[in-house]
Amino acid sequence: MDYLVVSTFVTDRVTLADGRYYGEFPGGAGLYALCGLGVWSKSALLVTGVGRDFNNSYNEWFEKSGLSASGLIIRDEHTAVSQVYYHNDGERTEVPLYGEEHYRKMEAGPDDLAAYCDGLKGMYVFKDFGPPGYWDELLALKNRYGFCLLWELNASIMTPDNISQIRRIAEGLDILSLNQSECRALFNESDLEACVHILSGWKVPMIYLRKGAEGALILKDGRAYAIPAVQDTLVVDVTGGGNASSAALLHGVCQNMSPYECGVLASVSAALCISQYGPPLLDASATKKAELLRAQFLRC
Repeated sequence: MDYLVVSTFVTDRVTLADGRYYGEFPGGAGLYALCGLGVWSKSALLVTGVGRDFNNSYNEWFEKSGLSASGLIIRDEHTAVSQVYYHNDGERTEVPLYGEEHYRKMEAGPDDLAAYCDGLKGMYVFKDFGPPGYWDELLALKNRYGFCLLWELNASIMTPDNISQIRRIAEGLDILSLNQSECRALFNESDLEACVHILSGWKVPMIYLRKGAEGALILKDGRAYAIPAVQDTLVVDVTGGGNASSAALLHGVCQNMSPYECGVLASVSAALCISQYGPPLLDASATKKAELLRAQFLRC
């Protein structure tokens, strides 16, 4: 396997802003990241916990998308469920049906990942600080096996009190991913340019700063690369766009693409993921659409 995705798989029970219950969808940061990678490579595996009640219909999504579900580990009787409530301002609230402790029980740890690391090209991790020693063990795996490690920051830790700890971990990584709201919260700074100036002083090989509909910035080797978003995208639900784009960026880096080319992959993956509720099916038509969008970017 070339890539590991380390985050959550959940069932999202979606209630729209007008109060209508819309239905159940497979979701979670890990699944959306897998989508972002799976557009460009089928050699990608999501490693996370699920329950014995795992919905067999979700296996069909993996099969039709050409992706393996072998990294799903039985951790409990129940797969994690998020009750998702959308608001009129476009924001959403997520409530774990079985509680936070159950949700964390599902997360894969370094011991779960070690068996997959030999020959690994890249690992995507969406995580807070985790239990004591989590990042030290993960960085030790990276140093032992030589894979590229991307950390997409969890918004829950983005406070000024955590700057030094985040920076310490980040400077052992290859790629750090965060969005502009998280960046402002971390540095308690409304001016995004000031935030970028601070981040530019961190010794991280690549920083991916996501700006939503405005695209992204990639900071690398003292330069800032502006990456546009895909224009005229049908935006149905922005959930998972950041996860998908970050994981796609990782693929580009592992394929030795230029920063701009990496950003193009990221923008295309995000556009595919936000065009519907739930993850897109990664069949031949999705791959063809992604390649066409990528070619359009590169011709500009």
